[in-house]
Amino acid sequence: MSKYVPPALAKESFSCPHSNCRAIAHQTWFQCYADTIGKNDEQPTLISASQVIPEAVEKIQDESERNRVKAFVSRLEDHIITYRNVKYSPNTTGQPVPFAML
Repeated sequence: MSKYVPPALAKESFSCPHSNCRAIAHQTWFQCYADTIGKNDEQPTLISASQVIPEAVEKIQDESERNRVKAFVSRLEDHIITYRNVKYSPNTTGQPVPFAML
């Protein structure tokens, strides 16, 4: 079994946390920041699972798209922060999806 390497800031790898594995895994560090939303900025749309119409989800023809939407709704129901892909964003490829805990 390989030597345990704990995850640490600025390190390039760490040991897999699963006790039976301990393989060395690559890690990438990113800088994150928050920016205020001013009164003239576009306001985010709050999404809640209660807004989803199950019948509409079932009518999605493409099975992989339907499953993707179902997984998204499941994350909303569990209040898990989720992301949407923002094509051509200058700063990131994902944005948190705001949700309302209703």
